[in-house]
Amino acid sequence: MIPPPLIPLLKPHQEAQHAVKEAAGERWQDKDARVDDARHTAARLLIEQWLDISVVQEIIGHSQLTTTKRYTHITATLSTDGAARMGRALWG
Repeated sequence: MIPPPLIPLLKPHQEAQHAVKEAAGERWQDKDARVDDARHTAARLLIEQWLDISVVQEIIGHSQLTTTKRYTHITATLSTDGAARMGRALWG
């Protein structure tokens, strides 16, 4: 699932990539790592928005939750925000 505002931004990139692929012919090599990098970034950004991991799984398109867990990592942003939330919950 792609956020709707991102679609028109990706369209020119997709068209340019298609043109390069056509020009390269048999020499073309897919670079799946870039797609994987984008998934890791998207997963991290979604987790930092405090989305439930099962929602992240659905958006990223993983069939197994264990795969999504490998894509998400606890960041300093999450740790700091989590501690601040706990402080507000306990002491207002």
